[in-house]
Amino acid sequence: MHLKLIPRGGRRFGYLAESYREGDRVRSRYLHNFGPLRDEDIPRLRKWLDDWTHLPPGTIPSGIGPVPPLVALPELEYEENLPSYRHGVPALGHALFQKLALRSILNNAFAGVKRKELRINLAEVMVLNRLDDPQSKLALRRDWYPYTSLPWVLGLPPETWDEDSLYETLDVIDQHRDALEKAVYERVVRPLDDNAADSVLMKDLTSSYFEGKGEANPLSAKGYSRDRVRGSKQVNWSLVLTPKGFPVTLEVYKGNTVDKTTVVGTVERLKTVFGLKAGTFVGDRGMLTLDNLKLLHAAGFHYVVAETLWNEKEVLAEAQKKKREPLRASGAPNEKGKGLQTRLEVGLASPLGEELLEESWCEVVREDGRRHIVVFSEEKKRDELASLKERLEAGREIEKRARKGVKDEQWTEKNHHQLVKSVTKQLVQENADLLYEIQWDMDSVGGLNLIVEAKRKAWEEAKAGWWMLTTDTELKGPEVVKVYKSLAVVERAFRTIKGPISVRPIRHWLPGRIRAHLYLCVVAYLLETYIERKVREGASKPIHVTGDSALGEFRHVMWNQVGVKGSGIRRWVLANVSESCQVILKRLGLGEGALRPRQDAL
Repeated sequence: MHLKLIPRGGRRFGYLAESYREGDRVRSRYLHNFGPLRDEDIPRLRKWLDDWTHLPPGTIPSGIGPVPPLVALPELEYEENLPSYRHGVPALGHALFQKLALRSILNNAFAGVKRKELRINLAEVMVLNRLDDPQSKLALRRDWYPYTSLPWVLGLPPETWDEDSLYETLDVIDQHRDALEKAVYERVVRPLDDNAADSVLMKDLTSSYFEGKGEANPLSAKGYSRDRVRGSKQVNWSLVLTPKGFPVTLEVYKGNTVDKTTVVGTVERLKTVFGLKAGTFVGDRGMLTLDNLKLLHAAGFHYVVAETLWNEKEVLAEAQKKKREPLRASGAPNEKGKGLQTRLEVGLASPLGEELLEESWCEVVREDGRRHIVVFSEEKKRDELASLKERLEAGREIEKRARKGVKDEQWTEKNHHQLVKSVTKQLVQENADLLYEIQWDMDSVGGLNLIVEAKRKAWEEAKAGWWMLTTDTELKGPEVVKVYKSLAVVERAFRTIKGPISVRPIRHWLPGRIRAHLYLCVVAYLLETYIERKVREGASKPIHVTGDSALGEFRHVMWNQVGVKGSGIRRWVLANVSESCQVILKRLGLGEGALRPRQDAL
């Protein structure tokens, strides 16, 4: 029995080998793989094997001779309770930080910053934490970082920094965010998005509420909650994305800021920070008011905006009289249910078997030259008429319960105002408040009556299935629809940042740290979106993996130390690298080696 060394790829791999005779020939077989060995491991391992030769005769094979029974071989026992670290997502994220030059971007943006290398490392650590196991800054330092392989991957021992170091890094990030965002856009986003020439930009706004001391910060205010959490103070923030969902810029506002007031600042930021002098701005009517459309036009930007049909009844009436053209798929005109990508589809691939919606469109041009692209969908009509029926029925159920209360003398002339208030609240909850008028009359049957608003009901029926876009571009109708449908990527970005990346809870009470925290979440979203798109692009057929599910494959990957009892030798191995992990790495342009830290770093 001897140590066999085989050079491979610049390293030497060790095997426990045994020679035996088979007829007139001497053959070898390998009994154990020690993996890659360092120079200092080899003499220790040879001494350990040599010690075996001094065991009682018959305990180990004599070398060349008949094949000994396996029971005569000494068992190799691995040591227990050796270190094991979370490795998959941190290592993958670190590899992408390098591949996308994010560390280089941080290095350039932090020029002149004291302890720059520490700030770069901690910025990366906070992003990787959002991807792996989102924690508060205290928990990140205490409960997550020491149990990952990052102290060795980054060369940053946990004892060299503390929680305050993270807060100080947030301050640095906020101070240099303009430079960071511009560099990320120029060096990462634009090369990844084929939209660069057209500069189609999607903007939307959302909110996140505060907890604890966070409520005391200057950005905190009560406003319209997109999280549907009433009464809590919040911060508003918006994203500008490309049609593929890659982030251009983040803006943070006080919690009571109204959507339409943010457009002026966004246009100015796009011009001064990013140097964008033209493009097409996409948004909803709540943000792109008539005044904002004039502002965009004056700034050199075109627009595509969703209209509120109630405000454009005349346009809708004219469109309903016109002949419409179908919105077709890019494949054969009548093919359905084969997972085809429609010309209008952006973002994610269609699930297999999903049928194309029956949509058609026409164009109405007003006297002021504005183009209205009016779209009709049979599917949308069915859904909206079904919803109208459900809301009307919900109103009748509310009326029924109220009348029972009147009959049981729970409600009388004396307290009927409380009943009307309660019924109104219930109608609002059912989105049926505009469909009914509430009447109280003790002399009538039941006392309380809900009278259907006939005009409103007729309007709901007339507009069912219709929606409208307004634009000043020269794009054809289907292309305008395509551009607008890209806006869905912003809502998806909000769901990702609020969901897997866990932007909340926000407990910071300094505005700069809130902005920096939100920006790090956006960078984490950028990496997750990059992973998702690259994995999908590399597929031979449409697959429906999300960035988070791809990362989930790596959350089981560990970096374990192993050793054989009595040898004094330790080495590090990757554990739980599944076939799915290997496929994802390949599609990202990374090998399994991207997950493997240098042995001398451990």
